[in-house]
Amino acid sequence: MEQVLQELINKQPKLCVLATVSRDGSPESAVVGYAVKDDLTLIFITKKGTRKYTNLGYSHHVGTFGVNYECVQVKTNTNRDTNT
Repeated sequence: MEQVLQELINKQPKLCVLATVSRDGSPESAVVGYAVKDDLTLIFITKKGTRKYTNLGYSHHVGTFGVNYECVQVKTNTNRDTNT
């Protein structure tokens, strides 16, 4: 299981949604870039003063959601009859 998880994590781009909780208990989320250590520790960087940084001071409860981006080629028919 860890090997499969590590392979998914290593795909590019390394973006995820980080969900935090504000001081009043409201959920907030933001897209962040991340890195993963060999022990599967998730690391992200944010500036002081951002909602993420501030919210982590109120609560250490977070959630993450990773998105696996795949390159997909979509073909469309652009030879449409424009006479109506």
